[in-house]
Amino acid sequence: MRTTENCDECVRLTTDLMKILNRLAELATAQITAFRAKDQDTVLLIGKQMEQAVVARNIATCAQQRHMGEHGRVLLHGDIERLKEAS
Repeated sequence: MRTTENCDECVRLTTDLMKILNRLAELATAQITAFRAKDQDTVLLIGKQMEQAVVARNIATCAQQRHMGEHGRVLLHGDIERLKEAS
């Protein structure tokens, strides 16, 4: 298998995940705006959209982690903690 830097699937999965994360950020901003405007109907509608986006994010994250495992690059929680401590 190719390295992650040259892997079209890695690029696609990362791009998909970034789009979903950007959508979540947009929804959060819109929900804050609706909340400040005391527009409860819009707050609830956006909340449902955010729930769907979180599910999509979870699916995309799992797909990315599964694919990274195919490259043999899996970071475990302990590895992440050690990286944080080293920096």
